[in-house]
Amino acid sequence: MTGTGNCAQWQLIPVGNARVATKDQGKAAVVADEVSNSKPLVQVYPNPSTSKLIINLTEGGSQEVQLVNLQGQILVRTKLSEGQGQLDVSALPRGLYLVKAGEHRKRVILK
Repeated sequence: MTGTGNCAQWQLIPVGNARVATKDQGKAAVVADEVSNSKPLVQVYPNPSTSKLIINLTEGGSQEVQLVNLQGQILVRTKLSEGQGQLDVSALPRGLYLVKAGEHRKRVILK
């Protein structure tokens, strides 16, 4: 997809789940809105949760999954294969946490 504006040629190039607009043979770049055409690579539910989190890895093979508090402390670390796994969160206090799987992040609320 290309367009013109201010006498310059712009080209929209897909990069992963985002699109990048390049100008003048790639010398300037502007990141456009993220585009999601597929199922998320990491799904976490139920959210909010009181006892266990179910984590669904839709691709990428085996990955380390971490549950991290907002101070950055890793509270739970486990390795999950592609498919479904569980994290027991029943002993953790109420609050907001992050589930990390590779480069992906999901916010989780424990109540």
